[in-house]
Amino acid sequence: MSCHRFLFETQETVTKEYPYVFPTADVPDHAHYIIGSVILLVGITGMLGNFLVIYAFGRSRSLRTPANMFIINLAIADFLMSITQAPIFFTTSLHKRWIFGEKGCELYAFCGALFGITSMITLMVIAVDRYFVITRPLASIGVLSRKRAVLILVGVWLYSLSWSLPPFFGWSKSCEVNVHTANCYYLGHFTVDGELSVYQMDRMFNEDG
Repeated sequence: MSCHRFLFETQETVTKEYPYVFPTADVPDHAHYIIGSVILLVGITGMLGNFLVIYAFGRSRSLRTPANMFIINLAIADFLMSITQAPIFFTTSLHKRWIFGEKGCELYAFCGALFGITSMITLMVIAVDRYFVITRPLASIGVLSRKRAVLILVGVWLYSLSWSLPPFFGWSKSCEVNVHTANCYYLGHFTVDGELSVYQMDRMFNEDG
């Protein structure tokens, strides 16, 4: 039996007997620890910073304007992103492989996709709102009501769910292991917030000039 065939059959046997064991790559231990520690630090900073924003919004009535509702939605999405991603990333980095099984991978990736897309689309909404306030200051007065802001945010979350939920029902590839960092992620979602933000900035500079 050749060495290549032996290794292939061994890997196939391990996969059948231990389906929760995900592949890993030959990455130095210190790389796992450094990356995990950095992500944990970023996550803790994100949790604390966004919690303070949420706390301030809850305590001060003067901050509860329709435009600021987009800011608080961004803070909530980023807070949930930090609290669901950083601790798990750090834990898997310490073990140097994914240890939470396939369902854990799907749930972890679902949270990352849901809160990540929500954060990006909220930034797009903020950019659109600022675009009209800057370029059409008089016409935009009173246009954004609290009810409209709520409807927009409901649309943001529904859009994010439309990209995050389908993999749970077998559509597209739900998650894949990143063998270099022992973590998993969703594949295949597309957002247009970056392109719109660039377009808005270009229009503002052109109209200002």
